[in-house]
Amino acid sequence: MKELDKYIDLVKYDYGPEWQSIEINGELKPRDYFNYAIKDLEDEQDSRSLINALLNAKRALHYQIDLLIDAYGFNSYKNRNSFPVKLDYCKRCGIVSPRILSKLNIVRNAVEHDYTVPNKSEVDDFIDITELFLAATDRFFYRLPDNIVFPGLDEQYEDNFRDIFNVRLIKGLGEIILGRQIGDNEHYETIKAPHEDFFVWSTFLNKCTQ
Repeated sequence: MKELDKYIDLVKYDYGPEWQSIEINGELKPRDYFNYAIKDLEDEQDSRSLINALLNAKRALHYQIDLLIDAYGFNSYKNRNSFPVKLDYCKRCGIVSPRILSKLNIVRNAVEHDYTVPNKSEVDDFIDITELFLAATDRFFYRLPDNIVFPGLDEQYEDNFRDIFNVRLIKGLGEIILGRQIGDNEHYETIKAPHEDFFVWSTFLNKCTQ
């Protein structure tokens, strides 16, 4: 469905985006754990501070990812709760760029040691890439795509999308609803994760609402 790319033009099209938010239940947010990691590094550089800094940075990262993928319906992936699977879900939904995810995987693999003390360089790298990930995804917590006007009806393209007038993400359910104008009638099609088309449309939503 690469032909969808021609509809991603923030200058040419007004998508009239509507937004929703991601609620965080509990006292602590991912940024809180990240700030703890920074404070841990400000302490005397010993095994305790390095381990605590790394663990808090990992908590921030994992928490942020869990909140994001839950909003995009990760619960449709039954019994697939590993971190690599979650990261792949982020990538397929277009939540964050593959380049950031690639860096994240490299750094995370470097610090996945059991019962060993990370060195200062490893902790610094992990905190840096975690901060990059948080900065790239914080917008979703108050600007999660909800609903857009699809520009196909206003163009002369003769393709599979020309009758679509609306694209909507149903938060938490892993569903995209396409509104189509066929003749005088409106028809609605629901696409559910983990169908490949769900990831195509969620990526489209994220790109055209940046």
